[in-house]
Amino acid sequence: MTSSLRVALADDHAEIRGVLERMLQYLGHRVICVARTGEELVEQCLAMRPDLVITDILMPDMDGLEAARIILERAPTPVIVLSAYYSRELVQRAAQNEILDYLLKPVSSAQLGPAIALARRRFDEMRALRHEADVLRRSLADEQAVERAGQLLMEQLGLDEAKARARLEQWAIKQDRNLVQAARSFLVTEELLRPGAHQVGF
Repeated sequence: MTSSLRVALADDHAEIRGVLERMLQYLGHRVICVARTGEELVEQCLAMRPDLVITDILMPDMDGLEAARIILERAPTPVIVLSAYYSRELVQRAAQNEILDYLLKPVSSAQLGPAIALARRRFDEMRALRHEADVLRRSLADEQAVERAGQLLMEQLGLDEAKARARLEQWAIKQDRNLVQAARSFLVTEELLRPGAHQVGF
């Protein structure tokens, strides 16, 4: 069962907004902001950071998909879009913008409840995958920095790989840094001491 969520709701029809708000309350969620345009939705979401966004697609000044794109870029939040009709173009835009569900109006609580639970689960899974990818990228960059520093020590001091690594580890201990920090510091120093480095303008 999905825990209570703070929801941002957008639709340019007051009657539909009212129906959806009551439906969300029935499902145990709290509507913290209500918008009638895409611009209002973006402004309120960036200010209040809801747990979930539910928005109509066709609205004045900015459609729901464009509003969702901006929100996802600036304050990643699971988004469900609503539409009165099916359009392949809109579905493709929704998929490109990482919209987590596309529901056709009129929406019932029997549809909305599972859609919300699925959207939250998909969003959490996507966030976990992104975090894992970021960790792997940082780890690879760290390994490359240590390897590059070792190679420079081998070239400059005529050391073999093991001795270059040991020299870097000793320097890290002396500087009270970990191996990656020591390697990056060494690479920066080596870059600054390279002939012509002083000619670079800032």
